[in-house]
Amino acid sequence: MPWLQFTTILRLPDEMSKKEKMKRMDEIIDQLDIKKCLDTIMGDAWNRGLSGGEKKRASIACELITDPAIIFMDEPTSGLDYSTASSLVRTLRTITEQQHKTVVMTIHQPSSQMFFTFHNLLLLSEGQLAYFGPCGNVINFFEEAGHKMDAHYNPADFIIEKLKEGKEVQNQIISAAKQLR
Repeated sequence: MPWLQFTTILRLPDEMSKKEKMKRMDEIIDQLDIKKCLDTIMGDAWNRGLSGGEKKRASIACELITDPAIIFMDEPTSGLDYSTASSLVRTLRTITEQQHKTVVMTIHQPSSQMFFTFHNLLLLSEGQLAYFGPCGNVINFFEEAGHKMDAHYNPADFIIEKLKEGKEVQNQIISAAKQLR
């Protein structure tokens, strides 16, 4: 995995020995389960290489190598199949729990199972706070604001539909969020 070695050597401080840097790289490889990708090229339009999920993990590895306290991700699951996307989100949750890191990500249309993998949800509607809190509490919040979700409905779909339902509903939800603060 020359690309990760290159990134590791360039991004980690000169004060770290090469042995320490390679140890850090090996830890990241294990965390993201990319050991099987070590001898595979990234690939391009003409040369087959890593799969979409492997490329996402490789990209995340390049960022984790510096041990950031906060990791920002814009749609890390886009273009991935359900299984690969779920696996990636579970891996990121494990990293947050074991290493006390914060991961902030945007995500579109998560499955209900993936939705409840997240600790907290920040929901914005036209730039205004519509909800911030544990994912497990968002359905109760909407019910208390007068919007009950039908059984067996994907919470992410329900939330989006409610916020797109109209200005009156949107304002009602934003007002309820202000009362929680």
